[in-house]
Amino acid sequence: MKATVARRNVYIEKKVAEEFAGQQAKKSKTSHEQTSAQSVPASATGADDSKKRRVEIQSQSQANPQTSASSSSAAPVAAQPAVSAKRQLEPSSMLEDDDEDMLSICNLIKESAEADIDSLCQELKVLGLFSVKRNDVSEIYSRPRVTAYVARLGLSPGFALDLTVIDPDDGQPWDFDNPEKRAKALRKVQREKPMLLIGSPMCTAFSLLQALSKNKGDGQKKKQLFARALKHIRFCVSLYWEQIKHGRYFLHEHPASATSWKLTDIKQLLLHPGVVKVVGHMCAYGMKSVDEKFEGLVKKPTGWLTNSPYIAEQVSALCSNRWKGQLHRHVHLRSGRAKAAEVYPLKTLRGHFK
Repeated sequence: MKATVARRNVYIEKKVAEEFAGQQAKKSKTSHEQTSAQSVPASATGADDSKKRRVEIQSQSQANPQTSASSSSAAPVAAQPAVSAKRQLEPSSMLEDDDEDMLSICNLIKESAEADIDSLCQELKVLGLFSVKRNDVSEIYSRPRVTAYVARLGLSPGFALDLTVIDPDDGQPWDFDNPEKRAKALRKVQREKPMLLIGSPMCTAFSLLQALSKNKGDGQKKKQLFARALKHIRFCVSLYWEQIKHGRYFLHEHPASATSWKLTDIKQLLLHPGVVKVVGHMCAYGMKSVDEKFEGLVKKPTGWLTNSPYIAEQVSALCSNRWKGQLHRHVHLRSGRAKAAEVYPLKTLRGHFK
């Protein structure tokens, strides 16, 4: 993609140079024509004035011989020099020519692809002529986790939005139960264009325990919980389609055992060319917790959905116990330990962007 953008930029520079040269030649030709048109009348007028003046002097000398000597010594009236074309151009006409140049250049740039515009803006930023904030990684339904880390890798962190993050515009949290916040987040994605968008929507309604107990408790309340969770999944998927549409990447994370993987919206996304689903075990990335015995690794099978084959490869490491490698015990995420396991291990983050 960089090579394509580079070739496109060379093409734009060539076209701009050709257009500018053409405009300069056009202005030079116009200036020459104006100079010629103005110099001819001026010369003719000067010749007529000189001839007329000589006739007047001869008439005066015949009428008054005393004044002929002094009159004959007088120098003939010189022809008025033609005013230069540069001075003939009024400021308004010069501005109109400049505006035509800029309009031609803008039309050329407008025809280029969006990627070329972004590249051009980056070049202008280097020159100090334009301010562009790059957004390499952003998160949705997450407090700053990955975005808090990527700056160490030389990447530009974008936004991280969830209930724990306050929207500075109104002082309210990013509550995606609110349709206005969902619409605003979509506009934010469209405007900032994150190269990678990571989504971690709520998974409680899709957990294995919820599936096992679906016939227990308040059925109406569970339906409402499921409808709410489904709304958030669909919103996330709409953002992923926005990323795909514009040639950018997404990474969706949910527990591997979650029933959300069976949703039609997720299945349709998985059918798109280049989108893959993989499973990774967090113990392979060093996730740890403490139980009644002592500290140990947490397996936490995690499902990932992405359109980046490289990221898919990096997040799909499995527990070494499967092939009798380095054996270890697992701490089960019970008694509130699951909350602490929401934080990605550092090794997982490195795997995203290595």
